[in-house]
Amino acid sequence: MKYPQLFLIALAATFGSTVAQDAPPLNTNSILKELDQVDATAKNQVSSRRSAALSKIQSASSSTSSAVELYLQGLDATKYGDKHPDFVEWRQKNAEFIRSNQFQTAAQLQLRYLTLALQRSELNDAFAQIPLCMAYLNDLSVATTSQFSQNQKAPKTTSSASTEKAVQEANSLIKQSLNDTAVVKWLEIDDLLPDGKDFASSPGNYETIIEKNVRVPLRAKNDPRLPGTWDLQMKFIADLATSTGSQQQADDFNKNRLPDLLFKKAQDTAAIGHPNRAIGDIMTLIHRYPGNPDVKDWVKAARDLLPKVTPLPMAPSPSSAATNSPLTTVQTTNPPGAPATPASTAPSQPVPTNP
Repeated sequence: MKYPQLFLIALAATFGSTVAQDAPPLNTNSILKELDQVDATAKNQVSSRRSAALSKIQSASSSTSSAVELYLQGLDATKYGDKHPDFVEWRQKNAEFIRSNQFQTAAQLQLRYLTLALQRSELNDAFAQIPLCMAYLNDLSVATTSQFSQNQKAPKTTSSASTEKAVQEANSLIKQSLNDTAVVKWLEIDDLLPDGKDFASSPGNYETIIEKNVRVPLRAKNDPRLPGTWDLQMKFIADLATSTGSQQQADDFNKNRLPDLLFKKAQDTAAIGHPNRAIGDIMTLIHRYPGNPDVKDWVKAARDLLPKVTPLPMAPSPSSAATNSPLTTVQTTNPPGAPATPASTAPSQPVPTNP
């Protein structure tokens, strides 16, 4: 035990003397220049990785078949690794759903959304990407409702079971977080993806994408397009409920989701500086759904907005009216330029369901 103790004592003495004396003066300009070079090299490497990944992914996303092939390459390299024969067996066993329109469309949409993620930059920020995100959401909406509709129309046969399997696998694929996808893991590009503040992680979550990728940047700029995004979301959910043929989903939309979405639309209408229109929409909501459990929140919101609205002109008092000409009448309509209270943009009829 004697020698280790002597070693520790000597080490402590050396350490103490080293800390007590600083190093000689440094050439700060040389250090800064070297740090700048290291930083530039790192940025160039990131840019090169991003460009290479984008080239491969954009090329594969040009068609459904090439999108599936890139997905399969990533799956083989990550999940199966050195067990390639197992991958070949899995691919042969599942060839039917891999070739299905539903699965191939999901693979293509996943790569398209991954392209949007990799294209995000300081210049091509969330606000600049809104048109591309809206185009993607439109195609996602069509693909989603089409899948459910096809599944409902398929006869109850072996073919129907195959279609259902294809829909399930397609949904599983497109609802994955980008970080968990085979392509991202294979290409090792998870560090190149944007954070979750204004970019949804899942390519298949319509409602989260329109909230994060579209409404967040629109709110930041008080953009007048903001309320219209709620109309698109309501249409998507209504179409989805109709395409499934589910009475339960239709009832849930009509009784719960629709009034909730209309209220959120009114809140964003007020946020962009249209309190008159917003309070008109809230009052329409209260009249249409008087028994809704959230009506107390709607009433409070309407009360909070009252100080911000433009009121109608006050009627003259009886004493002042007596001094006016007998032909003078009191104005009872909105003054010129005052925003009219619009009718709700919600569907006037409940979502139709199959009998």
